[in-house]
Amino acid sequence: MVDSGSDVSFLPRFLAKDLRCLPDTYDLPYEAGGRTLMAGDVMARVDLHLSEGVVRIPLAAFLIPGPEHDFPFLVLGQEPLFHMAEVRFRAWEGRLGLMERKHRWLEGRYGGPVGPLTSSREFNGAR
Repeated sequence: MVDSGSDVSFLPRFLAKDLRCLPDTYDLPYEAGGRTLMAGDVMARVDLHLSEGVVRIPLAAFLIPGPEHDFPFLVLGQEPLFHMAEVRFRAWEGRLGLMERKHRWLEGRYGGPVGPLTSSREFNGAR
């Protein structure tokens, strides 16, 4: 599931187990849907097999919901998907489109890294 309103991405426990990346603890609180979910964090590489090709997500942070709040599906939020691909919701066709960004906005104007927590206002010199 692609969730443009979520700032992070979640791997379901069964997928994290298959990727051998279950977290040691589930002590990170995350607010969602008016309730607090406990989750653990992991770093993982994910390949999304689409109807036309594969979108490769390089090593990125994912949250794994605790056993009492597990999801039955992958949730792709702003980080990392929206920072590496253009996402187009096409409701009239009942689908969405993904296109790799050739020049990711995180690379900055001159190719230097800009961290994901740096806002465009800070990057452009606003105070």
